[in-house]
Amino acid sequence: MENLSVFFRNHIISGKTDHFDEYVTFKKFFLANSGTFYTWLDRIFTNKTLKNNIRANELRKTGNEYYIKKDYENSLLFYTYSLCFAEPKSESYALSYSNKSAVLFEIEDFEQCLESINICLSYKCSDSIKLKLLIRKAECYRNLNRQKEFDNAVNACEELIRFLHLKEFEREKYLNKLKVVSKNLKTSNQSPSVPLPILKDDASDLYLYASSVLKIRETKERGRHVITEKKLNVGDVLFIEKAFSFAPILLDESDTEIKLSKCFYCLSDALKVCIPCLSCTKVIYCNKKCRSESWKECHQWECLGMQTNFWQEIGVGFPAFRAFLKGLSSHFERLPSNYDFEMCPFGDETNNYRFFNALVTNFCHMENITKILIIATAIVCYLEKYTDFYVFNYSKLNYEKKEDLVIESGAHLCKHIAQFICNANVIHHLSSNFLNNPEMPFNVIPVACGIFPSISIMNHSCKPNISLYFEKDVAIVKAVETVEAGGEIFNCYGANYLFYNKLERQEKCEGVYHFTCDCIICSNPHLEIENYDTFSCKNCGGQLLKTSPDYNFKCVNCSQASKLVHVGEIEEKVSELYSKPNPSEKYLLACLKRLNDDLYPKHSCFVHIYAILTEYYTEKGDIKELFKYSKLLCDTEKSRLGDYNMQVGIKLKTLIKCIHSCLEKKEFGDIQQYRKEIEDLSQMVDDMKKILGLYFHLGNHHFEKIEFAVGALRFVLQISLKNQ
Repeated sequence: MENLSVFFRNHIISGKTDHFDEYVTFKKFFLANSGTFYTWLDRIFTNKTLKNNIRANELRKTGNEYYIKKDYENSLLFYTYSLCFAEPKSESYALSYSNKSAVLFEIEDFEQCLESINICLSYKCSDSIKLKLLIRKAECYRNLNRQKEFDNAVNACEELIRFLHLKEFEREKYLNKLKVVSKNLKTSNQSPSVPLPILKDDASDLYLYASSVLKIRETKERGRHVITEKKLNVGDVLFIEKAFSFAPILLDESDTEIKLSKCFYCLSDALKVCIPCLSCTKVIYCNKKCRSESWKECHQWECLGMQTNFWQEIGVGFPAFRAFLKGLSSHFERLPSNYDFEMCPFGDETNNYRFFNALVTNFCHMENITKILIIATAIVCYLEKYTDFYVFNYSKLNYEKKEDLVIESGAHLCKHIAQFICNANVIHHLSSNFLNNPEMPFNVIPVACGIFPSISIMNHSCKPNISLYFEKDVAIVKAVETVEAGGEIFNCYGANYLFYNKLERQEKCEGVYHFTCDCIICSNPHLEIENYDTFSCKNCGGQLLKTSPDYNFKCVNCSQASKLVHVGEIEEKVSELYSKPNPSEKYLLACLKRLNDDLYPKHSCFVHIYAILTEYYTEKGDIKELFKYSKLLCDTEKSRLGDYNMQVGIKLKTLIKCIHSCLEKKEFGDIQQYRKEIEDLSQMVDDMKKILGLYFHLGNHHFEKIEFAVGALRFVLQISLKNQ
């Protein structure tokens, strides 16, 4: 099937226009092109994916194969697929829940197992399945130490055994199983929930979801922006904002982790016990309440499109459509044109639409809005032809004609699509860790596109002074630098200086957001990360910047001009270092000695050398040298990236594991000589927790293993010192 952009490339009249009135522009485009859109919709709606018990049984069979291999993650995933395809209240539907409960029991998530069992028992299933589920239910209660519920479940099992008139050997088998259940005891593997942090100095009365120390300011030069009225310290919580509107990211069929792991309504984890949509096969919820609320709010209009690839094709139009639905009931309310953002409240917890509607669109800077018009028209044509959306709403909202609502909705969709392009965030979550392993690598995956009006007021910097992470559909913003009173709070719009050079960043800022960035990095070439790979000043040790192609340099610190004569030789040495496979300890130490006098201390080659040496001394078990070069590596990374950069925290985590693995191999009598290293290791753990806590929604259980291991070393050291 041709995708949306390919199909319309040669089939539409351009949306290029000299004026930017959304209503007039959309109406002209819609009347000229709607017939083409109906043709495209007819094509994609010939390939609908519907509920199908045969397909559900095939998927459940694949899940069983993984279950037999003890691959519980894939078995649960395929049981979820099966559940989504199963026809509601059918035997396949019940069996999928039964199979999911078996997996959840094996991974010792007893609470979620009980949920699956109870859902399955609420539907019609065979007596043999029912008996297995009741026994499993009793096992869950036993392991959760819930004696009263355990006794009730055992009584229900015994009653069913008597009712079934089983053969003697079958009856004995089940009764013996119950006896075993009464003795066995496991520990639940369910991780505790982590509460949201607390805003610095409480919530603001004027700025919704923001700390009371933050204020909105508006100037001609900087537009609307955010400042702090008090000094901010690292870790201060500045925003805790629930998304005004979001939609899950829908990619291709292989992106199962994204598509079938999160609740479609609140972004809670929903893979273990999921409630599927009753009509389409691509949507799950964490409970029936979310399913019901989602249907009333938006999914009744989305569901048919989910039976095709319609919403995947629409892209950013999907979350914009959900924002449009929120504005529908208030007739797309706007703030007054003279609204004072400095003195008046920003945000309304009960109806935040008018504040979302005040966010910039940048229409006036766009030469061509054809892409936006295509997306808006596709949604309007879908709603008109395949749903009763307009019939249901036009009289209810007091429109004289249905056509009036059709055109007005298209105009508002255009505006909201542009607002999402300029203001939205990709919501990332920690990659689902199936067994809740505290040693997870802290990888993140994109799960949704959402908009947070209060957070959107922050201006951009290529070096932001905040971190932004997500828990479900809530965004949390923390300070990662000290900010003095009166200082501005900066977000990053994706053009981070650690990953893009200045030209790439400016192209992104100008191309998407229509401004030229003049942040601290863009205004100071010596702060560009690639300019750290330079030479040090012979006069003061400062950073040299090249002033001409023939190796003329000038020091950033003392402004002394230099012409270096051995540059070619040094650069050749650095190039050799990067290309040399498996360099020896002797070679690396010689490189350090040779390059220390010439290269700027923040040069990336030092990071490269220190990293290899830490690996070498880890394998060798040389704790003193491992600690020495681990410290040099961390200090260099901090000087390059900042003390509280996320990569520093991740590097610390890796080094802590290396150092611990070496220390625990030492003999009891030798541990005393590493007293300082063990104490320093404890400090490294504290530093790691502080840094990673700025970027991820973590609890103490995420660090239990590593803290326990380091604590055990400290205990052994104390015993050793007492026995001295």
